[in-house]
Amino acid sequence: MTAWALAWTLARRDLRGGWRGLPVLLACLGLGVAAIAGIGSLGESVRGALRADARLLLGGDIDIRRTHQSISAEARDWVEVRAGAMSDTIRMRAMVSGNDSRALVELKAVGAAYPLLGEVILEPPLSLAKALADGGAVAETALLARLGVAIGDTLRLGEREVELRAVIIREPDRLASVFSLGPRLMIASETLSATGLVQTGSLIRYHLKALLPPGSDAKATLEALDAAFPESAWRLRDASAAQPGLRRFVERMGMYLVLVGLTALLVGGIGVASAVATHLQSRVTTVATLKGLGATPSLVMRVYALQVALVVASGIAIGLVVGAAVPFVLGPLVGERLDIALRPALAPLPLGLAALFGALVALVVTLWPLASISAQPAARLYRPLAAAARPPGRAMVLVALAGVALIMVTAASAPAYGIGWWFVIAALLAILLLSLAARATAWAARRAAPRVRGIAKLALLAVAAPAGPTRRMLLALGMGLAVLVAIGAVEDSFRAEIAGRLAEESPAFFLIDIQRDQADALAATVAAVPGAEPPILAPMLRGRIIAVNGTPAGELTVPPGSRWLLRNDLGMTFRDTPQPGVPLAAGDWWGPDHAGPPLVSLSAGSAMAAGFAVGDTVAFTVLGRRIEAEIANFRNVDWSAVTLNFVVIFSPGVFDGAPYAYIATAQATPAAEDGVVRAIGKDFPNVSAVAVREVLETAKGVLSSVGGTLRATAGLTLLAGILVLAGVVAAGRRARIHDAAILKVLGARRVDLLRAHLLEFALIGASAGLVAVVVGAIASWAFVSQIMHMDWAFSASRVLITVLGGTAITAAVGFAGTWRALAQKAAPLLRGS
Repeated sequence: MTAWALAWTLARRDLRGGWRGLPVLLACLGLGVAAIAGIGSLGESVRGALRADARLLLGGDIDIRRTHQSISAEARDWVEVRAGAMSDTIRMRAMVSGNDSRALVELKAVGAAYPLLGEVILEPPLSLAKALADGGAVAETALLARLGVAIGDTLRLGEREVELRAVIIREPDRLASVFSLGPRLMIASETLSATGLVQTGSLIRYHLKALLPPGSDAKATLEALDAAFPESAWRLRDASAAQPGLRRFVERMGMYLVLVGLTALLVGGIGVASAVATHLQSRVTTVATLKGLGATPSLVMRVYALQVALVVASGIAIGLVVGAAVPFVLGPLVGERLDIALRPALAPLPLGLAALFGALVALVVTLWPLASISAQPAARLYRPLAAAARPPGRAMVLVALAGVALIMVTAASAPAYGIGWWFVIAALLAILLLSLAARATAWAARRAAPRVRGIAKLALLAVAAPAGPTRRMLLALGMGLAVLVAIGAVEDSFRAEIAGRLAEESPAFFLIDIQRDQADALAATVAAVPGAEPPILAPMLRGRIIAVNGTPAGELTVPPGSRWLLRNDLGMTFRDTPQPGVPLAAGDWWGPDHAGPPLVSLSAGSAMAAGFAVGDTVAFTVLGRRIEAEIANFRNVDWSAVTLNFVVIFSPGVFDGAPYAYIATAQATPAAEDGVVRAIGKDFPNVSAVAVREVLETAKGVLSSVGGTLRATAGLTLLAGILVLAGVVAAGRRARIHDAAILKVLGARRVDLLRAHLLEFALIGASAGLVAVVVGAIASWAFVSQIMHMDWAFSASRVLITVLGGTAITAAVGFAGTWRALAQKAAPLLRGS
């Protein structure tokens, strides 16, 4: 019989004596693996749906978008030669009125060929062409509720009245947006022409979507188009880049949730270690007997490694099964929320990653106790109070290698912005702080014990015991509570930012699409409303960077965080004086009477990170015109402030005679807001008023939804901590029974012992809560102030809830675990010893 066969035979027979401690291992490991596998599988299902329906979500094989101006006739002809079908859509924000109410809408005007793919589903059932004919319109349900109108009512859109004929149930190329300023209103392109909303400089996005012949290469087609018209200010996308905003949101949410799941697994690792220690402690006599009969340390190691590996594999398998089921259970709900058709399926990569995490965590926490008990001689094992031996050097090296592998896999699994490395550092610091806190708690209890008597003394001595449960309990519960504290504090900070500084400093409205000949009259109209102040106006243009120092933008190498600067339309204006309250980061402002070559000021952050410098020459394309300007300075713009900020500011004179519109901010009291909206709507129907208060309320709703998801996932970490508590209490059951028997002989009553244990657990729980508050506060402060550059907010109620929660949880678990142990009669136990 081979060594492994003999080990398996002995392991199988030994397990007949019970699985003491191993069910906790199964639960802790299964929970962590299930969290990681479930989150990863659900995210993969969403990404799979986006890939499968990419053409449908894009609305074609290619999408050409241009701001302010429609696609040129030459470019349209170029695409038409190569396309099987084309469709035009126009998107903008506009104000619509009905039933004496006004609302901001996401307006979409479509041509006769729309949609190229899929179908717009309406209620009542109508064809889109019939619904939009002769001034018809369709809208999302939210608009009807906001205006208090019904199907058949007439709405005022700009200078044109439209009839609301149906509700949009499904729009094939529109996803449920994570953040939207208004509901959808859809009309025909010819209806838009009659509204008067399309004016020079209006913030309008023109889309040309096309289907290509089978076998065509969409990327190659777009590259050829860009090469044929190199200075066109457009954004080109194929199906692989459909819905980039949702893709980024799903990727980032999935990444953060997986890291929270990994935290649950790490907390569960403490329970795994405790469970293995409990199981091996129950087998000490067996191990000693085997060694006395001639078993080598390697054979003992194999026997118990096989036992632990069997349970670890079972726990990982259970976690994978539960995680794989998550897309099938939650997929319909998530698909409905995102308005996509999820196709749940097994996701090998997330499941494999979850299994790898589970195996590495199990290896790190189980190898040490297995090697330790295998290395001890039989005589030492027969002395149960003897200290555990240090494992052989080879085992310690393997533990270190497994730990390094776990760190590397964790860092590599979340490469975005180095968040994986930040998580590793934060986790190690949290473990260090919690370990130090456990030592401090035991030291304080040891110093305080001589000063008290009775029940309090027993409790403090138990907390201070070197082999007691203090460290493991505080680590497990403290980590779970710290995650909840950190997430809650971050949410508190965002809420405080929205309700505090932003609400106080923000204007009441942003006004967009103000024509040049309307600026003075609109300012007077708003100022005439009681409670409103004259608006602050600024010219508004949009353009793109096409070259820097003669190098085309597409050939520049810039950091990932600065790529948006070269790939997107940028907000632009011009002015002669510096912006009030916006300091310069480098360079000097031009004089008020500057009349020389064009100069430009850029927002400092991304531009300086991209390697731009004062004196560089940047070429822009604005309104179809190439403009080269020298960088005069960089500005430190506070983008968190809801004010008129621009990425690009030109010197005066650059756009003399050019068509552009204005954007404005307007201050008004809450009571005056309706009056401002009515006054603007009456005299300036083309101007859209974005109510900042409504935007902030929408932001609060998004924050609540995201925060709720994060808190629910973080609850798994706390659940893992509770499982660890239960395992630690179960592990010490024999010792507690033995101690209770002796104390009963000395006159202690069961109720006294129970009170002592409850006080012990309450002290540990309160310590865990206090340390969790400190760790969570540090983590949230670092994220909010150093990464988000916001004011950190932390409520006193969160401290109280965390400390009381930790105390209650630990006391409850301790009570449940010790009640039966203290009921044992002393005499039989003492006779047995």
